[in-house]
Amino acid sequence: PEKAKATLALAARVGQLLDDIEIFTVISETKSLSQAAERLYMSRPGLSQKIANIEARYGTKLYVRTSTGVV
Repeated sequence: PEKAKATLALAARVGQLLDDIEIFTVISETKSLSQAAERLYMSRPGLSQKIANIEARYGTKLYVRTSTGVV
């Protein structure tokens, strides 16, 4: 039972990491939060919240937001 719990916890962390990588990759490709949100089938505010959560989890800013997109 304990090993199963540990395995499930690890699987959840790996799943979250893969989601983080997908979000990072799509934003890097599109250079636009609006376009990335559309591609990820998310709302723009929802994507912004995901980015804030990822940045908090890793303790760093991932992007510089400009009036023309993200860098």
